[in-house]
Parts: sequence; structure tokens; C-alpha cells
Amino acid sequence: MFLNKQNILNVSISRAKDYLFILMPDDKTENINKLQKVKEIETLIKASNEYSETHTNLVEGIIFGQGNYLEENAFSTSHQIVNVYSKPEKRYEVRSEETAIDVQIHEIA
Repeated sequence: MFLNKQNILNVSISRAKDYLFILMPDDKTENINKLQKVKEIETLIKASNEYSETHTNLVEGIIFGQGNYLEENAFSTSHQIVNVYSKPEKRYEVRSEETAIDVQIHEIA
């Protein structure tokens, strides 16, 4: 996926001006061992001693008012050659493949 592509990571990191916030999966995340580039960045950051770690539940609580907001409101699947959509399953739908990612935001009544 995009998270393991060096050029994507380079562009995202090199655009930071004053601060860099990196949201990363923790070691309990399924298939974390496949994200070698992300783990390399984590190692470099932690070696600098100029970082702080915060769990996503705290960040989501501050931003959305609910500590598990993204888990409850996001659906992730692979990107398909043909996309036909009906009523969304969750507020956010993320579809990815090797060369593309689609994020759809739905208004849920």
C-alpha cells in the first residue's frame, strides 16, 4: 500500500514546515511487519528523542469527541476496477490498491 512507498513517505515528510505529526499504527496492528518503511521512520524518530507519543483514542476524542470514532465510522476495502455504490456502510469509505486510493465521505442521516 501507499504507506510502504518511499516516494510517498518522502513527499509527506518533506512538506512539513514547523511541525510534523505522524499517525502510525502500533505494534499490535495486523500486518504491521509488512510496513518496513514506516517502521524505519519510527526508529529514526525515536532515536532523535524529540518526539512524543499519544494514543489515537486521545487524539480522536479531542477531534471528534469519541475515542473510537474512526473505527466506528470507517470502512476499508480494496479498490475495484468497476465501482458501483449503494447506501454507504460507514461515513468514510477507503478503497485502495497499489496505485490508487479513493476516500469517500458520506453524509449519514
